[in-house]
Amino acid sequence: MKRIRVIDYLKTFAIIGILLFHVGAIKNGYLGVEVFFVISGFLMMKSIVKSIQEHEFRPLRYVSKRIGSFWPLIVVTGIFSLAIGFFTMLPDDYENLAESVIASNLFSNNILQAITTKNYWDIVNTYKPLMHTWYIGVLFQSIVFLSILFWIVSKVSKKNALRNMLIIVSAVSLAAYCLPVFSDAQKFYFFPFRLFEITLGSLTLFIPKEKNHPKTMRLLSIVGVLMLLFMLFAPIRLPESVCLLIVVLFSCIAVWSGSIPDGENRFNEKVYNVITAPGRYSYDVYIWHQVVIAFLYYSVFQAINLWLVCLVITMTAVLSFFSIMARKRCGILQGTKKRILVAAVLMMIGCVIAGFVYLKAGVVRDIPELGVEKTNVHRNMHAEYVDIPYAWDADFSDDEKIHVLVMGNSFGRDIANILHESEIADRIEISYLYGADATGEEDRIAEADYVIFGMSSWDVPDELKWISDEKLYIAGSKTFGNSNGIIYAHRNRDGYYDQRVEVPEDTILRNNALKETYGDHYIDMITPLIDEENRIRVFSDDGFYISQDCRHLTKYGAKYYARILDLSFIQQ
Repeated sequence: MKRIRVIDYLKTFAIIGILLFHVGAIKNGYLGVEVFFVISGFLMMKSIVKSIQEHEFRPLRYVSKRIGSFWPLIVVTGIFSLAIGFFTMLPDDYENLAESVIASNLFSNNILQAITTKNYWDIVNTYKPLMHTWYIGVLFQSIVFLSILFWIVSKVSKKNALRNMLIIVSAVSLAAYCLPVFSDAQKFYFFPFRLFEITLGSLTLFIPKEKNHPKTMRLLSIVGVLMLLFMLFAPIRLPESVCLLIVVLFSCIAVWSGSIPDGENRFNEKVYNVITAPGRYSYDVYIWHQVVIAFLYYSVFQAINLWLVCLVITMTAVLSFFSIMARKRCGILQGTKKRILVAAVLMMIGCVIAGFVYLKAGVVRDIPELGVEKTNVHRNMHAEYVDIPYAWDADFSDDEKIHVLVMGNSFGRDIANILHESEIADRIEISYLYGADATGEEDRIAEADYVIFGMSSWDVPDELKWISDEKLYIAGSKTFGNSNGIIYAHRNRDGYYDQRVEVPEDTILRNNALKETYGDHYIDMITPLIDEENRIRVFSDDGFYISQDCRHLTKYGAKYYARILDLSFIQQ
């Protein structure tokens, strides 16, 4: 099959952008995914139209071929990640990995992330080896849906039926994406909202090309490519949806104007092969790069630097080379049926291992610094502790005790747990109210001697400003880095329990600003734990992790804060 050179160039730029984005080097490289959606739509339509014209198109056969292409590498990377994670990961992270392995093997990690993380931009995704397989889930689900739809339309056999169907699907999907009634997570992770990117790519096949004006077509192709390079690599700041639509538009222009096989090649063939190698093998590079990035960030590097970028590129290239060679030279991977059979066997092995890890809550060894033992574990151990205050969502009932109303999200629940672990616990009655909206809770607030709002942001909500300044206290946010993995990696070294992580300068500045604003009514969660170099401790004075996820407190972290915080302001 003759290659379309502009597509190889586009795929190369797109995969480089994605890799550099995930490693933390550029801001907009994630838009390379949109380029891949458009290209996938074009290539899919090109293949299907040919099959329809030859009266050979069968949805099951086409989907099976795509499964044979996608599946083997996905299940291999899942098993590979579980093996590395066994030695490097803390329980919660290993449990999350096990979930992702099962979901990725079933082409549904996009659905899992829409339910759990709900935010592609969350820093915790950097440490997830299979975070990026959401794209494969969206692509595969779209392929299944469109293949069936194409088959139905092909049976109608009306002129332009296929093109008209693509126009309708594109319009409906794009409208759904633009409507404000759906959440950002739904628009990002669910395939109906991404269909228009694929179907618009497919539609480029039906737009007549100006073959008599090659210079015009070449100019359009160059403009499209240059605009995509600008969108991917320039430090522009536009809303995500605007960037996405611009990239989809110029991807379609570049694919349409440059999609002529064996067009004039202005580069030496060897130069072309070198430049476009990442694009021609972009699937392997895409699947392996995030696995490498996640584990390097988790266990080796705390921040981006040149060594990290070099290691990511090198290790991704090596792993991609081996997977490419295995696919080309391994006899059992030759042919769609053999690939599916091998992938199915590996999938069952991977899912069994992942299922065991998941049921064991990711605990594969004793973790004394978390108070965790292999013989006594259950899922959601840490979340259960953080969520204890939900049981205290009730009116005050003991007039002989000090009434303390704690408000806020999970950061507020941390404050409630600190109070519960403190020496004054037997003298106070804690009531918890989720969020900052006190509508209908005026009586509870009036009965409270103290109202403490636990913040996860740096702005006090307007809904709280009517509460008396005398009884309202603000508990600031806290941070213990991005992942404890980098700490856990040194568990066999001296000074393990003395490790600290740097607190970002803007966090210190905002914390100090809030402290100045609220004075004695501000509960500072950061200053008591940092040293002169603005590095915060990770372990309590008795050798336990203060936070298991770098955000919320373990039981031991709550006890530690209860010992070091000055809670003397709570008095009769």
